[in-house]
Amino acid sequence: MRRQRGGLGTLPDGEHYRQEEDWEAAFQYDYAAAKQGSSRAMLYLGQMYLNGQGTERDIQAAVQALENAAARNEAESFEELGNLFYQDELVERDDEKAFLLVWKKHMRQASKRWRFR
Repeated sequence: MRRQRGGLGTLPDGEHYRQEEDWEAAFQYDYAAAKQGSSRAMLYLGQMYLNGQGTERDIQAAVQALENAAARNEAESFEELGNLFYQDELVERDDEKAFLLVWKKHMRQASKRWRFR
């Protein structure tokens, strides 16, 4: 049975279905949450497009979703994109772009640590 807490597109609902491995439901909720501006949902959409979970595998859509998340400073998206551009398996290898993306992730994490000192 599908549950709905705060309307279609809530990130917690998407999380629930990801934990249940109900990828189609997770994709629907995360897609709606991403449309509402959730950077975390954009990250999850990119991962689901990349892995073909809840949707057809679509590398171009995965990169777009991950880039949208990165534009909103979602730290994990930098690493996902960096790995994609470094591995040269699914997209054309771009070492400079890969390095910059992974560097941004580490700088984002470092800035969080520095704020709490």
